[in-house]
Amino acid sequence: AYEIKECDWSSYVCSSDLIRTLALPFRTKNISNLSVQSAKLSTTILEKGKVVELETLIKNAGNQPARNKLAQLFVNGERVAQVTLSVEPTKSATEKFKFVLKKAGFVSGYVLLEDDDILQDNRHYFSFNIPDKIRVAMFGERPADTEYISLVLRPAEHEDARFIVDKIPLAKMRYTRLEKYDVIVLANIPAFDAREVEQLKDFVRAGGGLFLTLGQDIDIKSYNMNLMPELGLPKLTETMGSVSDTGPAFSLGKTDLTHPLFRGIFDQKDVVFSKPAFHFAIKTANMPGTEKIMQYGTGDPFLLEKKSEKGKILFFTTGFNLQLTDIAHRTIFAPLVSRAVTYLGTPTFGTKDDLMIGDELRMQVPAQNLNDKLEMQRPHNKSDELKPKILNSGPWIYYSDTSVPGIYRLTGNEKTIALWAVNVDPRESDLTMADKSFLQQKYAMTFIDQNSDLPKIIRENRFGRELWKYFAIIAFILLLIEMVLYRQKSEVAVKK
Repeated sequence: AYEIKECDWSSYVCSSDLIRTLALPFRTKNISNLSVQSAKLSTTILEKGKVVELETLIKNAGNQPARNKLAQLFVNGERVAQVTLSVEPTKSATEKFKFVLKKAGFVSGYVLLEDDDILQDNRHYFSFNIPDKIRVAMFGERPADTEYISLVLRPAEHEDARFIVDKIPLAKMRYTRLEKYDVIVLANIPAFDAREVEQLKDFVRAGGGLFLTLGQDIDIKSYNMNLMPELGLPKLTETMGSVSDTGPAFSLGKTDLTHPLFRGIFDQKDVVFSKPAFHFAIKTANMPGTEKIMQYGTGDPFLLEKKSEKGKILFFTTGFNLQLTDIAHRTIFAPLVSRAVTYLGTPTFGTKDDLMIGDELRMQVPAQNLNDKLEMQRPHNKSDELKPKILNSGPWIYYSDTSVPGIYRLTGNEKTIALWAVNVDPRESDLTMADKSFLQQKYAMTFIDQNSDLPKIIRENRFGRELWKYFAIIAFILLLIEMVLYRQKSEVAVKK
């Protein structure tokens, strides 16, 4: 398409109203084009040395069949997997890559397809972060409520421990910077004041994980008025059983073994583990948006999940005190707690992380990096120094120069703080011809026939069409008519 501008040079202004757009439709008959539409992690619990699965959507945006085409996966600059695929025109195929995470920390990579007629959509970038250590803040008033959780997370004091656990008295919660931690454990806390509830709400909203257990000490009315509605959790209704271990016991019932907490641990066709006995729990009301992961034999939930904007909440309707249950002595307890905390401490990756060329990158700067030299490293080893903007919510960085696809790395004193993967919009790969009437209406286009004399049409639209030839022909025709009329008039005069 060409744009022809007319300008008023006396005022040095070019009016957009005078712009005329000419469109020349053309299309190659045979187009070979595979494009990577998306790349998503299907593994939700990421651990160093474990297998990770990446799911990609690949579309044949051309009009030629793709046969036995190679797709490769690169992670941290190293090729780790490849597959061959065949896709019919206008169809899509889902391909899964499996690879082993060799190290924790920030990970970046891309999926690469073979060269075809359009190269720009053959590469799709992705990035994620695997915390090397999961930082856990544990709050509980009774030692018995946190004892067994602590034993699972820190079975022995050694440098290679997966979890860093800080036991903090409940009275110090309001003075604790929760953003320092990845997971907060709340064990049988009687009640929360408004300030503590707001802290927890902000923590989950920012991407933190909340591990919440109940117990015999909680104030149901206080929970229903303050904590539950603010976190989007169901209201508590009534207690089940008795705190006395001599009372009637109830056990586990249905368990959703497809949940990431159990994936890879149990064979779903033949699950064998000794079921714990429970003497006390608290019933909850049904609430949309919460997922029942484990239930008691009564059908009431034992473990619920609530997903927030970026964070996650795992909510146990009882505690792990031996007065309430013997689950701490069962084989399921250690993997359940360990994987629950790992699951909560793993960042959530969703559609909001899909950034396209031109999108703005934004992030709240961690307090420990506020005085660092902040730089945005762009693809092709170019970098820009950044200054954070101070807002009511804290210091933020904003970066909009994302004109090149690739990995954008925010560093503080040359240490990586965050990664973003920026890709070409997959809609650019759609080669379907747009409706002509829609284009004419939206863009005021004048369509030109493909076989027309394009330079001539552009000159005519820029300078106007030369009409002197037509006027000359008309004048010549009028002259002939006048001559004929004059001759007829002369002949009539002679006869008289």
